[in-house]
Amino acid sequence: MDKNGRKNCSGAEAQAAKKCQDGKEGLSGMAHLFGVTVDMMKTMHTKIFSGKTLFKVHGWLGLNIGLLLFVICFSGTFATLSNELDWLLDPAVRVKGKDAPIAWEAMYQNLREAFPDGQTYFLYEQKNPFTEVGDYFAAAATVQTPAGETLKVHFDPYTGAIKGHNPFLDVQRFFRSYHNLFFDGRRGVYVVTVFSIFLLCSVLTGFLFYKNWLKNLFTMRLGKGPRVLFADAHRMAGIWSLLFALIIALTGIWYFVETVVADSGSNFEAVSPEKIEKDGLRALGDTPTLISLDTLVRNAELAFPGYRVEQIRLPFEPDDYVVMDGQDGNPFTRDRTNKVYADPFTGEVLHIQRTRDLSAAQLINNIVDTLHFGTFAGLGIKILWFAFGLVLSFSILAGTYLWYLRHTRKLESQISKKRSMRRCEQEKHATAITAAGFSWKNIGLGRGAIISTIIILIYLISTGIATVTDGFRIWSGYPEGYTATIDTAILGPWQVDLQCAYPCTLEEGTQLTARFRASGMPNYDSLYLSFFTGGGDTLNTPFNGTAALPRLTINESVANAGVTGISLEASNYDGIQWRQKIELTNLHAVAEKMQQLFPVAPEPTYPKVPVRVYIVAGIFGLLTASILLVWTALLIRASRREQKLLALAN
Repeated sequence: MDKNGRKNCSGAEAQAAKKCQDGKEGLSGMAHLFGVTVDMMKTMHTKIFSGKTLFKVHGWLGLNIGLLLFVICFSGTFATLSNELDWLLDPAVRVKGKDAPIAWEAMYQNLREAFPDGQTYFLYEQKNPFTEVGDYFAAAATVQTPAGETLKVHFDPYTGAIKGHNPFLDVQRFFRSYHNLFFDGRRGVYVVTVFSIFLLCSVLTGFLFYKNWLKNLFTMRLGKGPRVLFADAHRMAGIWSLLFALIIALTGIWYFVETVVADSGSNFEAVSPEKIEKDGLRALGDTPTLISLDTLVRNAELAFPGYRVEQIRLPFEPDDYVVMDGQDGNPFTRDRTNKVYADPFTGEVLHIQRTRDLSAAQLINNIVDTLHFGTFAGLGIKILWFAFGLVLSFSILAGTYLWYLRHTRKLESQISKKRSMRRCEQEKHATAITAAGFSWKNIGLGRGAIISTIIILIYLISTGIATVTDGFRIWSGYPEGYTATIDTAILGPWQVDLQCAYPCTLEEGTQLTARFRASGMPNYDSLYLSFFTGGGDTLNTPFNGTAALPRLTINESVANAGVTGISLEASNYDGIQWRQKIELTNLHAVAEKMQQLFPVAPEPTYPKVPVRVYIVAGIFGLLTASILLVWTALLIRASRREQKLLALAN
């Protein structure tokens, strides 16, 4: 022991004691390091999610993407009630509601009589009280004419009588398309859906930044200046539209995911059943006739208790099904969630797709539309969605103006303080006075409000021009004479008009259409055009597309082969073939007439859209443009004011 009574450690005992002491020190060091790390993480978390940081992020989003986000929300607000606008403006859309069955077969037969050369895509009634529209809306069908124009035909759903027709671009279609993609194709879809992510970030940062938001549900202080008024209005609008904004943002993000998945070659739709086998097609005969649509609907509703058919998709091929979309009583799913697949010629129900059979992703994909546009509980919810859309749109603009007022006041306060400081202190803190988002110093790499606004304005102007020049013609057709019949062929049981589209020459290429003239659907095994060359070669080119309107496009390989003759050939499922020669002189004669009619290649014509559609679209465009001009003027004013304050401060 030492003089203090402590035991001396020597040899093995001393080494063990040293290791023990070193271990304690190591554990202490590790604990200290862990504590420092935790403290740093807490500091980082506090700093990142501090009110100051959240406010900066919230303000940056409003300043830099608020302009385009406003246009998206504003157009979506009108898209919510776009069907009702058509109902108010177009008498053909209005009917008197009745407790009577839908005359599906009568509508179909009247449609075929009115448009014998048209191709019908859908027949749909609109009586469901909790989906798109309600009891007082006419039924409708979409038809494509030989010239390529898509029409919307309106019916009295109880008699099947046609009430009128117009181009597919009506008020509803205009607002839905502009809101979905700005008439900018796939790029527009990505722009709109990506901004849903920004909307979600803006909603969350605003919610986390503002404290005691429940107390501010009805707080509106008047008579205390514009800054206080706009602050209360912005806060109240944000609080009241919080749940709505979250729904819009989350469903918009799902649209983005859906778009990415679709472009990757996949989708969230349930797998359709296999098509009808070839042996079954042989038994149908050469021109099977579609069974009555009333029978198909009745069979579907018997096989699926509680089901109501809302839409019928007609088959384009003999091996296709008639697909009936509808509702089983769940208001939050769109019509196509539940499907009944039936044999178009026997009426037998072959497959049923029910809501309960869908995967989680498939179910979500069929719910987002009703939530996004408020089509799940009648007109009242749609009006509520419209009101919340206006509130959300106002909140975006009010937040920007509020930032301008608040930041200007902050700069003025800083300048006042600087004047009372010593010169050295003024020089020391001069760089602290900046205008985030507006000053050229803070713009950096194009992130500032001025540059982002210029980019957004250029994009909106370009898409606005595209809406006028191309958007209205998306569903329009070509002028009369753009297509013509070269010859009519009799191929066994079928009569076929071989038609071509401008320029109708082998040298320049053209599209050929074989239009079958029959009351039933042509049930052939193959159809192709044979090209004979001077060297004795034969080129067989198959038609593709729908059975009654198969098409093929002549390419350069055919044009350069030295064609001396062509023939149209068809065969049935029993192996019997029919062939008819088509004279080249007929093709040349049609091409010559087209060249005389169109010295310059024709473009799609503007659809004969009723004036009311142009008026509504024009009013919306002017209103939106006016708001954008005011917003831009406000931004310029803010920039000039703050640059003057900065100059004064320095």
